[in-house]
Amino acid sequence: TMARIAGVNIPNNKRVHIMAHSQGGMDARILASPGGLAGLSNRHGNTIGTVTTISSPHYGTAFADVLLDLIPGAGAQQLIAGIVNAFAGLIYGESDQNLLDATFLAVGEMDVFNASFPDEPSTRYFSTGSKIRTWNIFQHNPLLLALYVANRYGGSRLVAPDLGTTVGSDNDGAIPFRSMRWGQWLDGPRENFFSLGIDHLQITNAFYSGSLWFDVNGLYQRLAKNAKNYN
Repeated sequence: TMARIAGVNIPNNKRVHIMAHSQGGMDARILASPGGLAGLSNRHGNTIGTVTTISSPHYGTAFADVLLDLIPGAGAQQLIAGIVNAFAGLIYGESDQNLLDATFLAVGEMDVFNASFPDEPSTRYFSTGSKIRTWNIFQHNPLLLALYVANRYGGSRLVAPDLGTTVGSDNDGAIPFRSMRWGQWLDGPRENFFSLGIDHLQITNAFYSGSLWFDVNGLYQRLAKNAKNYN
């Protein structure tokens, strides 16, 4: 017999390992969670061996919090959705992300998300990410600058386990570094000596933007090797 995950048939005696970037980490957690899609079949949680999230906003973003503070209510929701969709269109050529309603990026909404989609006990959870140490227009994507500034200087409610209760200013140009931790933390990119920090797009080597600054293959081989330990 087979379990079917994301349109792929998986033999019941096999375990799959999911590595997901950014908001894809939220999708992966829904897929594995007893409170999410696994609850429909019980096979998914038993079949997914590991979930490894990469630069995912598990505890929200200061960027979304800033906008919600400035423009409360439905107006902020529409504005955030518009900004996220416009950004996705510029980067990925798509303009209709929806993103479970864009306000889920805010700290309060992620509190609800985390309570609604608990971890599957039989699945191991790992996370990793990166941050920009010094903004450099020659290294980092200029489309991330506004998000970098908002995350660095805005927001006040971001709380992550074992990381204290004050907002952390370090971020990758989209996601606060404090927000990326879920499950066991793994070492992030091993940067070249001239790098000033890896941004949100570079960590996936989008448009080959990361290969100059860090060992891309080395990072994903390490993540895959770690997941393989939990077959």
